[in-house]
This record gives sequence, structure tokens and C-alpha cells, in this order.
Amino acid sequence: MVEQRSKNLCYNCDEQYQVGHQCKRLFWLEVEESYDPEEMDDSIEEEPPAISLHAITGKKSSKTMQVRAQVPDQELVGLVDSGSTHNVFSLTAAQHLQLQILPHQTATVSVANAEKVPSYGISKAVTFSIGSTLFHAEFFVIPLAGFDMVLGIKWLQTLGPIMWDFSALTMRFVLAGSQVLLQGCLVDRAHRIHTIHTKEPPDSTIDGLVEEFSDLFHEPSGLPPLRHCDHMIFLKPGSKVVVVRLYRYPHLQKDEIERQCQEML
Repeated sequence: MVEQRSKNLCYNCDEQYQVGHQCKRLFWLEVEESYDPEEMDDSIEEEPPAISLHAITGKKSSKTMQVRAQVPDQELVGLVDSGSTHNVFSLTAAQHLQLQILPHQTATVSVANAEKVPSYGISKAVTFSIGSTLFHAEFFVIPLAGFDMVLGIKWLQTLGPIMWDFSALTMRFVLAGSQVLLQGCLVDRAHRIHTIHTKEPPDSTIDGLVEEFSDLFHEPSGLPPLRHCDHMIFLKPGSKVVVVRLYRYPHLQKDEIERQCQEML
């Protein structure tokens, strides 16, 4: 091969190699693999989880199907979202409810805008109720901004045929032989389980913090005070600062510098 390369010859034939060369000795090698169907099923990876941009940002709208869910006796804010492939639970809500979060091989959840959100694991067999109907599902645990849980396609697939009415925000389906009607609603953020509750009004709490650390909120009147360890760049011992007078470049070199600068810009 080294000899072929030194003579600029094709690796497969003795013809001279050049741009657009088509080797006459190329051939296909077709191999038929034998596999076990059971092993084949195990090797197929599950579809990577994805969540819609609407769900990850937590933006509430009168046209979205929001529900109140009980897990187990704590009221959560849920979003029924057909744009999310899997069910998702808020990290804050999962920690508050002390759900068991198991590690999972999927480390991230894809968002509709191609971003990646870290997944803290998966909670299996989570029991929750919407109205008087009991459900069981597994959830990926990720940070969520506006909802405690997102019910995606994984959950919707377990319900069978669904009749939606987005003008009335209702869902109708048959579960275990019984007709189920879920009514969506607009949920206020105050109902979320991880809202901070304090005995004092929020304004008085903030005012107290500002007064306690008042020295941090004063407008600066000069340079920062000298510290016992200022930032510095350590040079070689005894080295002097590089001071070089400007000098002219040759014309060709100057043109090349300008061309490369313009290309980079």
C-alpha cells in the first residue's frame, strides 16, 4: 500500500489515481447474518423520550388540556400533551413526594427545539388519580417549569380510542368497560405543591433580607478595596514585559494577513 501511494496508484488496481477515478475492480460483498428473533427484540432500543416545547416551558393556555391529579393525596398540576412521547414528572414534585427514582440508561430528554434536558432517572408504577379514575404509569424525572407532571403518548396509548373536545376541554374514553370523562381546567400556579408558603407576606420577607444585607445593595462609590490576594498573571521569574515597536510587513505578507482576517470575519 505504501508503494501504491508513493506512485500515486489506485489501491485496488494499477491505474493512475486522480480526481474522479472510477476503479474497475470494485465489488459488493453481501453477507447474510443469522440472528435469533428473541435476541433481536431485546436489542431494539426504545424510542428516546421527547417532550414538547410547550410542556418544558410551562406556558399555560386556555387551549391546553390541564388536569388536577392526586398523587396519592397531594394535588398536582398535570398537562395532557400528545406532543410528548413519554410521561414526565417534575424533579421538585418527585422529591417532595419522595418518589423512588431509579437510574435509567437514558441520560437526557429531547426538547422540540433540539435542546437536551438532563434526566434524573425514572419512577415506575406511579399511582395517581384524575377525578375518580385511578391510573398507573411510569415517568421520567426532569426539571419542569410550569407543571408537576406531563402525560404523554405513553399514557394516552393505554386509554384506547379517545374522543377529544378542545372547545370544552374534555376527554372521553372507555377504561375497563366503563365510560370515563375527564374535564380539563385552568390551574393557578398557587396550587402547585412546590410553591413556597411562609407565614409572613412575601414583601416583608424581601424587605428584611435587603435590610439585613444593606451593604451589598449600596451603589459603588469607587474601586473595590485592596484584597490580600489580588488577581495576577504569573510570568517566568526575571522575565520582562514584551515591548516591541511596530514594524512593517512585506507587501505580500500584509496582503495575506488581511485576506485571512477578512475570511475569518
